[in-house]
Formats: sequence, structure tokens, C-alpha cells
Amino acid sequence: MEFDAVLETAPSGDPLTLCDWVAILQAKGADVMSVKSSISLTEQQDAFARSLVDNGRYSSLSSVIQQGLELLRQKTESETAETQALRELIQRRLNGPLLSDDAMAAVVDDMLERKRRALRVES
Repeated sequence: MEFDAVLETAPSGDPLTLCDWVAILQAKGADVMSVKSSISLTEQQDAFARSLVDNGRYSSLSSVIQQGLELLRQKTESETAETQALRELIQRRLNGPLLSDDAMAAVVDDMLERKRRALRVES
């Protein structure tokens, strides 16, 4: 599929969202599967979503919801990766050499002092 021009911003001047790109691809005849679904929103959520459309940030309520779900997917994947990394770190620490109470206290004190200096907080 060829595109006549590559668009980088929406008519409002904002960067194109994933939903905008899907709409562009669908308009060009790309096979982008879309599933219709019924959802319920609170009045506050509905008003916010409609304001985003009315202000030109999104082309439709569907675009707003799709972008929100995309952000939630990215957040969930990031949290999953962070959790896995923490589990691996804990396992490495459990399998590694143990520090005495005094040695651990010195490590923690050193870490706190570095943080205080970085944040310019007095002890």
C-alpha cells in the first residue's frame, strides 16, 4: 500500500495517535480489524471524552476509548516487566552473598546520603 503523503499531525496540530493512524489506514483500504462493542461510561467520563472530540483532539469517541486502552495496555506491559525485573533481582539477591547487619546498614546509609545530595536535602 502506498501513501501519497505522510501525515505527522492531526488537523488540530497535535501528534497523530494510534487511533488516527488506524483511521488513516482504514480509509486507504488497509485490512485493520475493528470490533464493535458496547460500553458504559460515567457521566464524568462521557463529558471528558466528548470534550476531547469537541476540541479536535480526537476524531471520535471510539478514538478516545481506543487511545485510553492503548495507554492502559502500555502501562500494564510496563508494570509486568518491572515486576518481573524485581522478582529476578530479589532472586539474585537471595542466591548471592549475604551481608552482615552492619554491612547492610552501611550500604543503606551510603545510598541515603547519595539521594540526599542528589535532591539537595540536609540530613
